[in-house]
Amino acid sequence: MLIGNQNDEGLQQNDLTYAALRLAAIDTLMKIEMAHDWPEDTEPAGFLDVVPVLRHVAPIVQVDILATAWNRHRATERHKASLLDAAVIYAACETAAWIVEEQPELAGRHLVTGPVPCLLTVDTGLPEQFRELFESFWGDIDFVTLELFADTDPAKAQRIKNVLGISKSQVKKLEAVLGRSHASPDLLARLHGLLSEEELQAWSRVLVPPVVVSLRDVLSEMDTPGDTFHAFLNRKTGELFTATDDELVHLDDPLEPEEAMPDWQRETTSRLRSIHGSDDWLELPSKREFDEWSIVAQFCGSIANESLREKMLEAIRGSGAFGRFKNLAHRHGLIDEWYRFRDEMLAEFLAEWLKVNGIAYRK
Repeated sequence: MLIGNQNDEGLQQNDLTYAALRLAAIDTLMKIEMAHDWPEDTEPAGFLDVVPVLRHVAPIVQVDILATAWNRHRATERHKASLLDAAVIYAACETAAWIVEEQPELAGRHLVTGPVPCLLTVDTGLPEQFRELFESFWGDIDFVTLELFADTDPAKAQRIKNVLGISKSQVKKLEAVLGRSHASPDLLARLHGLLSEEELQAWSRVLVPPVVVSLRDVLSEMDTPGDTFHAFLNRKTGELFTATDDELVHLDDPLEPEEAMPDWQRETTSRLRSIHGSDDWLELPSKREFDEWSIVAQFCGSIANESLREKMLEAIRGSGAFGRFKNLAHRHGLIDEWYRFRDEMLAEFLAEWLKVNGIAYRK
């Protein structure tokens, strides 16, 4: 439950609050989707457009922080509302009131098709009910004036904010969301109860855009020195995790329960068990699958000097081939060229693996 400034009973747990947050979320999601057909330099507006200091927050992030407020509102425990929570509730109420005033049929349709039976009557009195909802929760709208202090002397601006009861920490929470460009990975889960299952499925492309991993980061994780490391990639979040052979052994060790392990080992083992139990995690190919010896042969065959090429190809025959190859490469000033060649081939190999597994990447 969100506790505001006006009373200790918190934000009303009723159809009115649900309707305000639902209408604001859907309105912003519709604008995000429509923006795909707009010129590239056009920035879609979200429901926070009515709060000047927050109007430039990425629309998908606006939906994210609305979902956070929704979950804090539904929680059984009491949460003291932040200035950001207040701004979200204010903007949701204003947006919902505007939609009812301008498009009452659309508002009614959104409320009828929601996951919660809503008994509100969409009439000319509903917009004022939304505004009274915020008034009873928070009261003032001092956060709307924060943008006015942008060009004011910082010391003077802070004195005014102190008079208004706006602390530095509260302002920092508002400013922090301005730097975000992506929604949290669990956004879909946090919108449950506000959007229906069908809506979540329909909006999933907008809410959770495909992850784009860094090819360089994935390559670095896979190319850890030694053969005792295993790297994993989460195809939905792009997260990487590496474990050793010894750490993987504990997964199937019935003689050592997690309770008996040191904290660091227990944490790693628990994490690996969740990785092994999820279809979202994939183990990166090992360097043995890369077949580095064939890459050495390709490099030797690409050397322009015929005499040196033959000498290098002869050197990689039989046992100890890789050591002889590196010694010759060093002696003839080819070692840096070899490492560049190897890195390029490894990147091509890994890029193909990402494509096969349906994972987008950037170089």
